[in-house]
Amino acid sequence: MATNPGGNGKQDYRQSLSKAVVNHLFILLSILSLLIAVPDGAHAGTVKNAAQTYDSLSAAYTLAANGDILQAQAITFNEGLFLNRGIGITLRCGYDPAFSSNKSGHTTMAAPWSSAPAGSLSTG
Repeated sequence: MATNPGGNGKQDYRQSLSKAVVNHLFILLSILSLLIAVPDGAHAGTVKNAAQTYDSLSAAYTLAANGDILQAQAITFNEGLFLNRGIGITLRCGYDPAFSSNKSGHTTMAAPWSSAPAGSLSTG
């Protein structure tokens, strides 16, 4: 029989129970986080540039290179876009959530966009 010198059976049991409770809570919270829906007005992965998706036009533009083509889902964007990086991009709109077709609707920008002298936006 193995013994724990100087150990206390009750203390060991409590530590094991505490670890088990923490592990179960972590698993429960992980499962719950998968079940929480994205609230109205917030869209995960709404803009795509090559294989990368972004949560906003601004995030996609910030990481775009000159000549990149950004694909936007058919939603309303409530953000402004300031083209201030001295690059030209093409914005293609109306994509479905899988970005497989842009015949599913219209993309709307509810906030204004503007361009610095060196930035440009094409649509296509």
